[in-house]
Amino acid sequence: MVQRAEAPEASAEARAKAITALEAVVTQYPRLAAISQAAYQLGNLKYLAGQYNQARVAYELAVAKSSPGSIRTLAALGVGYTWEAEKNYANAAGAYEGALKGLGAKDFLYEEALMADARAQELSGKPDIALDVYQRLLRDLPDSRHADDLRSRIASLRGRATR
Repeated sequence: MVQRAEAPEASAEARAKAITALEAVVTQYPRLAAISQAAYQLGNLKYLAGQYNQARVAYELAVAKSSPGSIRTLAALGVGYTWEAEKNYANAAGAYEGALKGLGAKDFLYEEALMADARAQELSGKPDIALDVYQRLLRDLPDSRHADDLRSRIASLRGRATR
């Protein structure tokens, strides 16, 4: 039911039913081994519904209840995405930086987390920090599939700095 509710073509009614079911699981079974997964999926559905504050609460629960790994990182990124959706780029950058803690260049989601952090830094009016993050990403992952875009962003930010 949840996977169908996350699909782009899902109806609002299907999403609402899945949200209700996940809220019941999270509320009734707070010690459930899979609570972090349920909270993460609830966050995703709330995000899709445009309920960013409620999505953030669910993602934060997933972060708090999960052990280090993909769900924790995905949920931490989700927190950043909710702030970014609300145009609160400074908080988004802070969330992305939190998601990066403990990650290295070989970790799953490292590249996405750094790209998100750099974007949020740039949007929050901190081009120098964004430039540093883009350069770090290119240095850490020179063969990134985003390498050309990274070089372009770096050149653009350097060009702005010299004006």
